[in-house]
Amino acid sequence: MSKRQPPAETPQTDAFRNWLAAALVATDLKPATVSRAIGASVNSVGAFLRDPSRDITLSRAAQLERYLRAEAKKRGLDLPSIRHHGSGNGGK
Repeated sequence: MSKRQPPAETPQTDAFRNWLAAALVATDLKPATVSRAIGASVNSVGAFLRDPSRDITLSRAAQLERYLRAEAKKRGLDLPSIRHHGSGNGGK
């Protein structure tokens, strides 16, 4: 019998935005570089970071997290949990 993982907790948009900004700094990657790497339009990550009213799909957030965690691992880094980057305004 396989072990079931507990259901994933979906982070609030602002918490993910904060995590994404911190992950880009930690990995020294530019938003446009990451956008291209995951097959998104060149401005999509930057626009999401600049516009607090912009939402992100769960699938796009998952792509970004997977890519950035892999890049961090290549650099010998371990990115923190997204939950540790909550927003100061209660999120969305």
